[in-house]
Amino acid sequence: MKNKIIVVSSYPERSKTHGEKTVGVASYTKNLLMNLKGFDFEVIAEVHTKKERYEEQEIHINRLWKRNSIATLLKMTNYVAKSQIMTVVIPIEFYMFGGLIQNMIFLYSLLVWKLSGKKIILILHQVLAKLFFLYWPLIFLSEKTVVFEEKFRKALGNKKVVFIPHAVEKVTLKVPKQEKTFSALYFGYLSPYKGIKELIDLWDKNYGELIIAGGGNPNHMKNKRYSNFIKGIKATGFVPENIISDYFLNTDLVILPYKMFFSSSGPLSLAFSYEKPFILSRPLIGYFDSPDFAETLKETGLRKEDFLFDFNKNSFEFRLNWAKKNLDKLAAFSRIMKEKRAWNKIAKQYEKLLKEI
Repeated sequence: MKNKIIVVSSYPERSKTHGEKTVGVASYTKNLLMNLKGFDFEVIAEVHTKKERYEEQEIHINRLWKRNSIATLLKMTNYVAKSQIMTVVIPIEFYMFGGLIQNMIFLYSLLVWKLSGKKIILILHQVLAKLFFLYWPLIFLSEKTVVFEEKFRKALGNKKVVFIPHAVEKVTLKVPKQEKTFSALYFGYLSPYKGIKELIDLWDKNYGELIIAGGGNPNHMKNKRYSNFIKGIKATGFVPENIISDYFLNTDLVILPYKMFFSSSGPLSLAFSYEKPFILSRPLIGYFDSPDFAETLKETGLRKEDFLFDFNKNSFEFRLNWAKKNLDKLAAFSRIMKEKRAWNKIAKQYEKLLKEI
């Protein structure tokens, strides 16, 4: 008999993994559930167009709560509390339920579920290490809290916190189109903290082509300041999942210019999937704290400095030119990380965790 588990999370639209109405936590949750064996999942997901129940690939979807809706969040709290299912898994990121008030209600929900005897596993998609004290209520109310980077586990400093790496999607690799012009790719939702404007300012047309593939975060488009920020950037807009591969297969280098490090990057994971060379801004140096990153440096003979650039013209140009001459070495790093973080390996870590609580 399969173990029954409730999953409270954002979840993609029907038949999609990377949908226009959701962000990274949704696609990751779907991939996670599809790769776990021996469990029966009921996903308490957000409403996109209407409340509905349906089954997709043997996963039960119950669209019950609506972002920014206090009434539906309270209804969700009551529904989960009364359920006979005692294990609750919650993949979460900032603003998944809405703003400050909705986050406070989420804490109330956790308390109610804890008092009703539920065993709660949190999967934190973001950790602001400087504000680690904000996470103590979450950790206290959970049986285990999963983070995607070793640096975050150390920062939170609690035995309940477990490091499980961000898994890598399996994709079909095809022969890319032969392009003469060097091209670099920024991929993902546009956000000020991701350093996209800084990257554009650093880029010189003599370097080759810079492709900005992405659009606005659907959770923030009603914010006027954010929508104005998006309008000021020349980008592709949302990339449908059926053409994501086109962007990665036909680029020479993936660039992550983030100004802050508080999450494991979905675009970096996709760079691993497509075995692509990549470079990182210095704030992302924390990736190399994770054991598999450190192991792969040794296996490839690379140093962490070989990936990093500062936000100034000289540093960026030096790193870009070095990367152009060493694309094969950087691609080998991604290829090894793809193996280490394959879903079949990462899923086993989650299965072990679920069976232990």
